Amino acid sequence: MKHVLIVYLHGIGDHLLAMPAIHAYKKHHPHTKITIMTVHNTSYIDLWKHSNDIIRTIFSSLTKNPRYGHPSFWLKDYWTLRRDIIKAKAQYNFDKVHFIIHYTLPAALYAKLPLKKYTTHKSILVAKKLGVHLPKHNYVFTISAAEKKWADAYFKQQHIKKKLVGLHLTGSSPNKSLSYNLAKPLIEKLHQQNYHVVIFNDPSSYKREKHHYTGKDITNFISTEILKTAAIVNTCQFLICVDSAISHLAGALHKPVFCIYFRNVWALNSAVLDTKARIYTFDPATFLTEATAFIHSKK
Repeated sequence: MKHVLIVYLHGIGDHLLAMPAIHAYKKHHPHTKITIMTVHNTSYIDLWKHSNDIIRTIFSSLTKNPRYGHPSFWLKDYWTLRRDIIKAKAQYNFDKVHFIIHYTLPAALYAKLPLKKYTTHKSILVAKKLGVHLPKHNYVFTISAAEKKWADAYFKQQHIKKKLVGLHLTGSSPNKSLSYNLAKPLIEKLHQQNYHVVIFNDPSSYKREKHHYTGKDITNFISTEILKTAAIVNTCQFLICVDSAISHLAGALHKPVFCIYFRNVWALNSAVLDTKARIYTFDPATFLTEATAFIHSKK
């Protein structure tokens, strides 16, 4: 039986997009044991916890994603990763290593280059690098009954009985985040429709916000526990998100999601894999109108 290492140091959303390709690889090589290497963050262990396609998640020595878009920094991170792979091969005796990288150019640059490489969806890119065909572009992700039960208990404890809508407004960087002056009227429209709004954040993104959304019909859910976050996403009627792990969790759990992409190329290579997803390429002049129409369509 062969033992394969997949080195994949990308974000949570990218891991969700990679799951169908890794599932296809496992189906094509049913007797192969798969280990995946991620950045040093326990969220990735939780994310893959219920997967039957891999046997373990191991960490690189990097605590954040490699700096792929910055050539000098990337070179330093690359050699760190090479050392990590050599150590992992010695420890686990892997027969083969797949080192998967999407792009090594800054997003601002590859967004201007009309090359197929940059506009191909990431799930397809991962499949190609693993040497498998991807017949279905479906997430392969589940949450357990225990995690769903935890979410029910959480909302009972919070005394929340209204219909829930999830928002994720602060992405991984300011240029992937929705401005306060556009998000505030959106929240007001949701309140007018008698929804309770759950706003997702992790501690770092919450700290980065200049303004915080407050009120009796707003819950700020701040957590690094990805499966608890997924369980909360699963309780929502629908979600409005920037391009992020939350939008992909919504797609994986078959929740209607209005996903905002701030660059056209991101909408091509990172789009949520779900027929219930509404992919919106950001235009501040029409955003509120488009988002409001999405809200009304979910009545």
